[in-house]
Amino acid sequence: MYLLDTNVWLELLLQQERAAEVRRFLESIDTQRS
Repeated sequence: MYLLDTNVWLELLLQQERAAEVRRFLESIDTQRS
């Protein structure tokens, strides 16, 4: 389980400097893991 700070989400939503890095991280998370 990951706990993400609001600033991480805002980075992506506002397409700021590190948005691509945030997107890669979120895409790498295994959502099917129980």
